[in-house]
Amino acid sequence: MLVSPPRAPQRSQDPNQTSAAHRYDRRTTGVGKSSSIDRRHLAGQGWQVLDADTIKDYLLRDAIEQGVYTDLLSIDLADGHRLMPRELATLVHAESTKLLDIVTEICLSRGENLVLEGTFSWPGLGPRLLTDLAYAEYEKFTILDVEAPQHITRARALTRWWRGRQEALRGGDGFGGRFTPGFVIDALYTGDSEETVCARNARAAFDHPLAAELPIVELVVEHADGGDETWVKENGCRGLPAGSGRPTRPLTVPVSGAVAADRLLLVGKSAAVMDQEQLMQVTSSDCSEMTRTVSCSPDRSAPG
Repeated sequence: MLVSPPRAPQRSQDPNQTSAAHRYDRRTTGVGKSSSIDRRHLAGQGWQVLDADTIKDYLLRDAIEQGVYTDLLSIDLADGHRLMPRELATLVHAESTKLLDIVTEICLSRGENLVLEGTFSWPGLGPRLLTDLAYAEYEKFTILDVEAPQHITRARALTRWWRGRQEALRGGDGFGGRFTPGFVIDALYTGDSEETVCARNARAAFDHPLAAELPIVELVVEHADGGDETWVKENGCRGLPAGSGRPTRPLTVPVSGAVAADRLLLVGKSAAVMDQEQLMQVTSSDCSEMTRTVSCSPDRSAPG
């Protein structure tokens, strides 16, 4: 999500950026939100990018330094190598979301331009953000919804994890790749529709009566097969498709898929344990197959 600052910003803004301070990227885990934000130039210089995954890294680093996960990090997976820190990310999910809420509140109180990385898997997120943005007198709210079929999303998430693990073994980032269990992604798809729960929540936020409290609310929908859509609502007027006679300005508010996974895993340690158990069930043949797949078929989508 991208959010525009108040009409009277508390500090000078980049003259090349719009007055939008809140952008929300509602993308499913593994779809590639960050690359879409960069490609669309939705966030300008000086924007604050808030991502629960970044907070998780800090929490994991602190826990490792205190020896909290020494026993878990001594476990070998089927490829013959130890568990890596980001493969334990779900264990710090609750803490990361609480800290993200606190940081977001601070940034909004300062009237800063924000990019919130996460998903719209929680229906209450839209109304809460609209309320907070209106109270802080923000001018623009952009939701970037990136959609992809379930099998593509699962494949990208698995490839991203495996590639991060392989890079760590080659001497790269020692934290490895972040593992997202398949059931987390599956929960975002219901019935036979390829539209995700996150997409429905994003649209509901755009159509919500509280959207009339903001000067501009924008919904940008990206589809894996093209045919992107942009809807804009000004001063509560009904959304119009881009190109229908009213000029639109792109705003950047990315919400990363990590938040969606985190929301679903917020149910407690039992879900985190399921995460680790699924990770342990990856067999040596799975590892060999993933190695061949990643090395022969580079991910051109650059999932974020």
